[in-house]
Amino acid sequence: MTTFSRVLFFIFLLTISQDIFGQKKNALTILTYNIHHANPPSKPGVIDVKAIGAVVRREAPDFVALQEVDVHTGRSGKTVDEAKDIAVDAGMNSCFAKAIDYDGGGYGIAILSKYKIDSTHVINLPSAINGSENRVLLLAFINMGGQRTADFCLYAYGCLPIGCQQVASDRRDY
Repeated sequence: MTTFSRVLFFIFLLTISQDIFGQKKNALTILTYNIHHANPPSKPGVIDVKAIGAVVRREAPDFVALQEVDVHTGRSGKTVDEAKDIAVDAGMNSCFAKAIDYDGGGYGIAILSKYKIDSTHVINLPSAINGSENRVLLLAFINMGGQRTADFCLYAYGCLPIGCQQVASDRRDY
């Protein structure tokens, strides 16, 4: 198992540990959601940002990591900022990191937060597959009651294990 796979497995274990051991009163809830550019797979050509906002609002997480997000693309609408629109519908704050230019706009990942986002940092990750889409890691720095914390979103399919080492070597005091 590569270092990168171990990191993803550890994140997975952290995610499910609440279900196994029960949720504590002071636990944070995190939702990860691949929104497929707000296009329901059963409805080709339809963009339904409101439905995603409703799901997020209903689940009421503290943080949401969104993947496959369009911002100002021809495909989803030149005036549509999916990350911002979903955040508004869910009553949250948002930040977006563009992985690639797409159809006149950006395509990437986003973080939604119940708390104010102080700052963000984007790290470009190396690709394991020649010609594959660029992948990024989005870090959002959040102030929760005077304590600064970082939330992250990663859409990593096709990334080299060196990506984790890059993140570690790119670490700074932000």
